[in-house]
Amino acid sequence: MAPPGEDPAAIKDRERAIWSAASVGWKTYDETLVAFSRPVSEALIRRARIARGMRVLDLASGTGEPSLSIAEQVAPGGSVLGIDIAEPMLAVAREKATARGLRNVEFRAGDAEALALPEGSFDAATMRWGIMFLPDPVGVLRFVHRVLRPGAAVALAAWGPPAANPFLRIPLDVLRRYTEVPTPAPGSPGLFAFGDPDRLPGALTSAGYRDVESVELPMRMTNFRDGTEYWTFQRAIAGPIARLYDPLDPATRRTVDAEIAAESERYRRGDRLEIPAMTWIAGGLR
Repeated sequence: MAPPGEDPAAIKDRERAIWSAASVGWKTYDETLVAFSRPVSEALIRRARIARGMRVLDLASGTGEPSLSIAEQVAPGGSVLGIDIAEPMLAVAREKATARGLRNVEFRAGDAEALALPEGSFDAATMRWGIMFLPDPVGVLRFVHRVLRPGAAVALAAWGPPAANPFLRIPLDVLRRYTEVPTPAPGSPGLFAFGDPDRLPGALTSAGYRDVESVELPMRMTNFRDGTEYWTFQRAIAGPIARLYDPLDPATRRTVDAEIAAESERYRRGDRLEIPAMTWIAGGLR
Protein backbone atom coordinates (compact mmCIF):
# COMPACT_ATOMS: atom_id res chain seq x y z
CA MET A 1 0.00 0.00 0.00
CA ALA A 2 0.97 3.66 -0.34
CA PRO A 3 2.83 5.11 2.66
CA PRO A 4 0.65 6.78 5.33
CA GLY A 5 -0.51 10.25 4.33
CA GLU A 6 -0.31 9.62 0.58
CA ASP A 7 -3.52 9.21 -1.39
CA PRO A 8 -3.08 6.42 -3.97
CA ALA A 9 -5.64 8.00 -6.30
CA ALA A 10 -3.79 11.33 -6.19
CA ILE A 11 -0.48 9.56 -6.92
CA LYS A 12 -2.02 7.87 -9.97
CA ASP A 13 -3.55 11.12 -11.22
CA ARG A 14 -0.18 12.83 -10.87
CA GLU A 15 1.66 10.07 -12.75
CA ARG A 16 -0.98 10.01 -15.48
CA ALA A 17 -0.57 13.76 -15.99
CA ILE A 18 3.24 13.65 -15.90
CA TRP A 19 3.60 10.88 -18.46
CA SER A 20 0.79 12.13 -20.69
CA ALA A 21 2.66 15.44 -20.94
CA ALA A 22 5.94 13.62 -21.65
CA SER A 23 4.45 11.64 -24.56
CA VAL A 24 5.41 14.37 -27.05
CA GLY A 25 9.05 14.14 -25.99
CA TRP A 26 9.01 10.35 -26.11
CA LYS A 27 7.67 10.47 -29.66
CA THR A 28 10.22 13.09 -30.69
CA TYR A 29 13.15 11.13 -29.26
CA ASP A 30 11.82 7.66 -30.00
CA GLU A 31 14.89 6.49 -31.93
CA THR A 32 17.27 7.65 -29.20
CA LEU A 33 15.17 6.12 -26.42
CA VAL A 34 14.78 2.78 -28.17
CA ALA A 35 18.54 2.52 -28.79
CA PHE A 36 19.43 3.52 -25.21
CA SER A 37 16.94 1.11 -23.63
CA ARG A 38 17.45 -1.82 -26.00
CA PRO A 39 19.78 -3.70 -23.61
CA VAL A 40 17.11 -3.41 -20.90
CA SER A 41 14.34 -4.70 -23.16
CA GLU A 42 16.54 -7.58 -24.29
CA ALA A 43 17.41 -8.44 -20.68
CA LEU A 44 13.72 -8.48 -19.74
CA ILE A 45 12.88 -10.73 -22.66
CA ARG A 46 15.59 -13.18 -21.59
CA ARG A 47 14.66 -13.02 -17.90
CA ALA A 48 10.96 -13.60 -18.66
CA ARG A 49 11.87 -16.58 -20.87
CA ILE A 50 9.80 -15.19 -23.72
CA ALA A 51 9.51 -17.45 -26.76
CA ARG A 52 7.41 -17.98 -29.85
CA GLY A 53 3.72 -18.59 -29.28
CA MET A 54 3.52 -17.04 -25.80
CA ARG A 55 0.81 -14.72 -24.48
CA VAL A 56 2.65 -11.87 -22.67
CA LEU A 57 1.49 -9.05 -20.37
CA ASP A 58 3.61 -5.87 -20.47
CA LEU A 59 2.77 -3.30 -17.79
CA ALA A 60 3.80 0.37 -17.99
CA SER A 61 4.36 -0.14 -21.71
CA GLY A 62 4.49 3.59 -22.50
CA THR A 63 5.25 4.28 -26.14
CA GLY A 64 5.55 0.59 -26.92
CA GLU A 65 8.71 -0.96 -25.57
CA PRO A 66 9.32 -3.68 -24.75
CA SER A 67 5.83 -4.65 -26.01
CA LEU A 68 6.73 -4.24 -29.70
CA SER A 69 9.98 -6.20 -29.39
CA ILE A 70 8.14 -8.93 -27.51
CA ALA A 71 5.42 -9.04 -30.18
CA GLU A 72 8.08 -9.79 -32.78
CA GLN A 73 9.63 -12.41 -30.50
CA VAL A 74 6.39 -14.35 -29.87
CA ALA A 75 5.16 -14.33 -33.49
CA PRO A 76 3.71 -16.34 -35.03
CA GLY A 77 1.03 -17.60 -32.70
CA GLY A 78 1.79 -15.40 -29.70
CA SER A 79 0.43 -12.05 -28.60
CA VAL A 80 1.11 -9.14 -26.26
CA LEU A 81 -1.18 -6.99 -24.13
CA GLY A 82 0.46 -3.66 -23.24
CA ILE A 83 -1.04 -1.65 -20.38
CA ASP A 84 -0.23 1.93 -19.37
CA ILE A 85 -1.92 4.62 -17.31
CA ALA A 86 -1.22 7.37 -19.89
CA GLU A 87 -3.34 7.12 -23.04
CA PRO A 88 -1.22 9.66 -25.01
CA MET A 89 1.82 7.37 -24.59
CA LEU A 90 -0.19 4.44 -25.90
CA ALA A 91 -1.33 6.43 -28.93
CA VAL A 92 2.35 6.64 -29.93
CA ALA A 93 2.75 2.90 -29.31
CA ARG A 94 -0.20 2.10 -31.58
CA GLU A 95 1.27 4.26 -34.35
CA LYS A 96 4.54 2.38 -34.09
CA ALA A 97 2.81 -1.02 -34.14
CA THR A 98 0.91 -0.04 -37.28
CA ALA A 99 4.08 1.23 -38.96
CA ARG A 100 5.79 -2.09 -38.25
CA GLY A 101 2.83 -4.16 -39.36
CA LEU A 102 2.41 -5.81 -35.96
CA ARG A 103 -1.10 -7.17 -35.47
CA ASN A 104 -0.41 -9.37 -32.45
CA VAL A 105 -0.08 -6.54 -29.92
CA GLU A 106 -2.88 -4.62 -28.19
CA PHE A 107 -2.38 -1.46 -26.15
CA ARG A 108 -4.93 -0.67 -23.47
CA ALA A 109 -5.10 2.27 -21.07
CA GLY A 110 -5.72 1.14 -17.53
CA ASP A 111 -4.76 1.01 -13.88
CA ALA A 112 -2.54 -1.96 -13.14
CA GLU A 113 -4.32 -2.43 -9.80
CA ALA A 114 -7.77 -2.66 -11.36
CA LEU A 115 -7.47 -4.84 -14.45
CA ALA A 116 -10.06 -7.53 -15.09
CA LEU A 117 -7.95 -10.32 -16.57
CA PRO A 118 -8.51 -14.07 -16.21
CA GLU A 119 -6.41 -16.06 -13.78
CA GLY A 120 -3.54 -17.97 -15.37
CA SER A 121 -4.04 -16.33 -18.77
CA PHE A 122 -0.45 -15.21 -19.51
CA ASP A 123 2.79 -17.11 -20.15
CA ALA A 124 5.07 -14.26 -19.04
CA ALA A 125 4.96 -10.66 -17.80
CA THR A 126 7.29 -7.67 -17.99
CA MET A 127 7.44 -4.15 -16.59
CA ARG A 128 10.20 -1.73 -17.62
CA TRP A 129 10.75 1.30 -15.37
CA GLY A 130 7.17 1.35 -14.15
CA ILE A 131 7.18 -0.25 -10.71
CA MET A 132 8.94 2.76 -9.16
CA PHE A 133 5.85 4.92 -9.70
CA LEU A 134 3.22 2.55 -8.29
CA PRO A 135 1.63 3.37 -4.92
CA ASP A 136 1.18 -0.36 -4.19
CA PRO A 137 3.93 -2.25 -6.06
CA VAL A 138 3.52 -5.48 -4.06
CA GLY A 139 -0.23 -5.42 -4.74
CA VAL A 140 0.38 -5.09 -8.47
CA LEU A 141 2.94 -7.91 -8.40
CA ARG A 142 0.36 -10.09 -6.65
CA PHE A 143 -2.12 -9.29 -9.42
CA VAL A 144 0.48 -10.28 -12.02
CA HIS A 145 1.15 -13.46 -10.07
CA ARG A 146 -2.55 -14.33 -10.30
CA VAL A 147 -2.81 -13.83 -14.07
CA LEU A 148 0.34 -15.84 -14.84
CA ARG A 149 0.14 -19.57 -15.43
CA PRO A 150 2.07 -21.77 -12.97
CA GLY A 151 5.78 -21.74 -13.75
CA ALA A 152 5.62 -18.51 -15.79
CA ALA A 153 8.20 -15.79 -15.24
CA VAL A 154 7.95 -12.08 -14.49
CA ALA A 155 10.79 -9.65 -15.30
CA LEU A 156 11.13 -6.09 -14.04
CA ALA A 157 13.46 -3.13 -14.52
CA ALA A 158 13.87 -0.36 -11.95
CA TRP A 159 16.48 2.38 -11.67
CA GLY A 160 19.33 1.77 -9.26
CA PRO A 161 20.43 4.29 -6.61
CA PRO A 162 21.20 7.94 -7.42
CA ALA A 163 24.96 7.45 -7.01
CA ALA A 164 24.95 4.96 -9.90
CA ASN A 165 22.76 7.14 -12.12
CA PRO A 166 24.36 10.45 -13.16
CA PHE A 167 22.12 10.27 -16.25
CA LEU A 168 19.13 10.99 -14.00
CA ARG A 169 20.85 12.60 -11.03
CA ILE A 170 22.55 15.59 -12.71
CA PRO A 171 19.36 17.64 -13.26
CA LEU A 172 18.02 16.81 -9.81
CA ASP A 173 21.24 17.89 -8.10
CA VAL A 174 21.17 21.26 -9.88
CA LEU A 175 17.44 21.82 -9.43
CA ARG A 176 17.83 21.20 -5.71
CA ARG A 177 19.85 24.43 -5.50
CA TYR A 178 16.91 26.50 -6.76
CA THR A 179 13.70 24.72 -5.83
CA GLU A 180 12.41 22.12 -3.45
CA VAL A 181 13.10 18.63 -4.77
CA PRO A 182 11.06 16.27 -2.60
CA THR A 183 12.85 13.35 -1.03
CA PRO A 184 10.18 10.65 -1.00
CA ALA A 185 9.62 8.80 2.24
CA PRO A 186 10.75 5.16 2.25
CA GLY A 187 8.30 3.16 0.18
CA SER A 188 6.95 6.20 -1.69
CA PRO A 189 6.85 6.29 -5.50
CA GLY A 190 9.67 8.04 -7.34
CA LEU A 191 12.53 7.59 -9.80
CA PHE A 192 14.77 5.94 -7.18
CA ALA A 193 12.08 4.17 -5.14
CA PHE A 194 13.84 0.85 -5.78
CA GLY A 195 17.40 2.11 -5.48
CA ASP A 196 17.96 -0.12 -2.44
CA PRO A 197 19.26 -3.44 -3.84
CA ASP A 198 17.05 -5.46 -1.49
CA ARG A 199 13.73 -3.77 -2.18
CA LEU A 200 12.86 -5.22 -5.60
CA PRO A 201 13.68 -8.83 -4.67
CA GLY A 202 11.81 -8.28 -1.42
CA ALA A 203 8.71 -7.06 -3.26
CA LEU A 204 8.76 -10.08 -5.57
CA THR A 205 9.14 -12.47 -2.64
CA SER A 206 6.32 -10.77 -0.73
CA ALA A 207 4.09 -11.13 -3.79
CA GLY A 208 4.61 -14.90 -3.83
CA TYR A 209 7.28 -15.45 -6.50
CA ARG A 210 9.97 -18.10 -6.21
CA ASP A 211 13.52 -18.30 -7.58
CA VAL A 212 13.79 -14.51 -7.27
CA GLU A 213 16.94 -12.91 -8.66
CA SER A 214 18.17 -9.35 -9.23
CA VAL A 215 21.23 -8.16 -11.14
CA GLU A 216 22.77 -4.82 -12.09
CA LEU A 217 22.71 -3.70 -15.72
CA PRO A 218 25.17 -0.82 -16.33
CA MET A 219 24.18 1.56 -19.12
CA ARG A 220 25.70 4.55 -20.89
CA MET A 221 24.01 7.32 -22.86
CA THR A 222 26.32 8.42 -25.69
CA ASN A 223 24.03 10.37 -28.03
CA PHE A 224 24.86 13.93 -27.01
CA ARG A 225 27.46 16.25 -28.46
CA ASP A 226 27.23 18.62 -25.51
CA GLY A 227 25.44 19.35 -22.26
CA THR A 228 22.77 21.49 -23.91
CA GLU A 229 21.68 18.56 -26.08
CA TYR A 230 21.60 16.30 -23.03
CA TRP A 231 19.45 18.70 -21.00
CA THR A 232 17.05 19.39 -23.88
CA PHE A 233 16.52 15.64 -24.14
CA GLN A 234 15.99 15.18 -20.39
CA ARG A 235 13.45 18.01 -20.19
CA ALA A 236 11.49 16.38 -22.98
CA ILE A 237 11.39 12.79 -21.73
CA ALA A 238 11.87 12.81 -17.94
CA GLY A 239 8.40 13.74 -16.73
CA PRO A 240 9.23 13.98 -12.99
CA ILE A 241 12.21 16.26 -13.75
CA ALA A 242 10.25 18.51 -16.12
CA ARG A 243 7.60 18.90 -13.43
CA LEU A 244 10.19 20.50 -11.14
CA TYR A 245 11.70 22.71 -13.85
CA ASP A 246 8.60 24.08 -15.58
CA PRO A 247 7.36 26.32 -12.72
CA LEU A 248 10.69 28.18 -12.42
CA ASP A 249 10.88 31.80 -13.54
CA PRO A 250 12.78 32.54 -16.80
CA ALA A 251 15.93 33.86 -15.11
CA THR A 252 16.21 30.83 -12.83
CA ARG A 253 15.61 28.53 -15.80
CA ARG A 254 18.52 30.10 -17.66
CA THR A 255 20.79 29.56 -14.66
CA VAL A 256 19.63 25.96 -14.25
CA ASP A 257 20.11 25.33 -17.97
CA ALA A 258 23.70 26.56 -17.85
CA GLU A 259 24.59 24.62 -14.69
CA ILE A 260 23.12 21.32 -15.88
CA ALA A 261 24.91 21.66 -19.21
CA ALA A 262 28.18 22.37 -17.39
CA GLU A 263 27.74 19.47 -14.92
CA SER A 264 27.09 17.00 -17.72
CA GLU A 265 30.34 18.05 -19.46
CA ARG A 266 32.21 16.18 -16.73
CA TYR A 267 31.32 13.06 -18.71
CA ARG A 268 32.84 14.19 -21.98
CA ARG A 269 34.77 11.55 -23.90
CA GLY A 270 36.18 13.06 -27.09
CA ASP A 271 33.42 14.60 -29.21
CA ARG A 272 30.58 13.04 -27.18
CA LEU A 273 29.22 12.83 -23.67
CA GLU A 274 29.08 9.35 -22.13
CA ILE A 275 26.78 9.58 -19.13
CA PRO A 276 26.48 6.45 -16.95
CA ALA A 277 23.27 4.91 -15.65
CA MET A 278 22.34 1.67 -13.90
CA THR A 279 19.14 -0.31 -13.71
CA TRP A 280 18.17 -3.43 -11.82
CA ILE A 281 16.85 -6.39 -13.77
CA ALA A 282 14.87 -8.64 -11.44
CA GLY A 283 12.44 -11.48 -11.79
CA GLY A 284 10.94 -14.62 -10.41
CA LEU A 285 8.65 -17.53 -11.22
CA ARG A 286 4.93 -17.97 -10.51
